[in-house]
Amino acid sequence: MDLGTTTGWAFHSQGDVRHGIKKFPKDLGERLEEFYDWLRTLNPDEVIYEKSFNVPGRAVLTLNGMAGVLILVANQLGWGISSVSPMTIKKAVTGTGRATKEDMVEYVQKRYPDVTDHNEADALGIWLWCSEAE
Repeated sequence: MDLGTTTGWAFHSQGDVRHGIKKFPKDLGERLEEFYDWLRTLNPDEVIYEKSFNVPGRAVLTLNGMAGVLILVANQLGWGISSVSPMTIKKAVTGTGRATKEDMVEYVQKRYPDVTDHNEADALGIWLWCSEAE
């Protein structure tokens, strides 16, 4: 998962990868509550999310709040949970840890041509990194 007001997600189930984005309200309290409710509708064995580094201003509240909610729900429902750095994902997908959002979309589109959102591309990047590591 690429956490944020627009969260990118990618799930693997029975040989198929489903992916997309989920938009949450701008208000932080509403966002976290809706994120909590949405997570509880999912049924993964494990969740991997992108760590946040050097996040400016209010965005740090969103990302850390959402990560906290994700860890809480994973604990409540018995999911495995881990995180990975953006640089690791970028390097695995594009060959450089300094890739831009546009670079990520371009590289991910080679396998998933319908992807246009950078949040979804990042989530698929996490999936691609994870699946290649197995």
